[in-house]
Amino acid sequence: MPQITTVQHSTHIATFFKLGWELHPIYSTTCDYPPVMKELMSKKNKEEGYSRSRLPSFTKEEIEMVKGEFSSEQRQIKQAENIF
Repeated sequence: MPQITTVQHSTHIATFFKLGWELHPIYSTTCDYPPVMKELMSKKNKEEGYSRSRLPSFTKEEIEMVKGEFSSEQRQIKQAENIF
């Protein structure tokens, strides 16, 4: 199995931070940030002496609002495709 380079790992993490920030809550079943993002932020916060994460948490209301947004979009796309 090929070794993953530091650059590849960094690129992977950067992608999770760039895309995961907005897309993961919508497209995941957890309606939350990517686990790798939460883990790294938690570790960094502890290293810097913060008592809690600087990554905002979703409230129950926000989770409920986001839940199903992807399926709703998919239904709308399918309906639009059937029109044309």
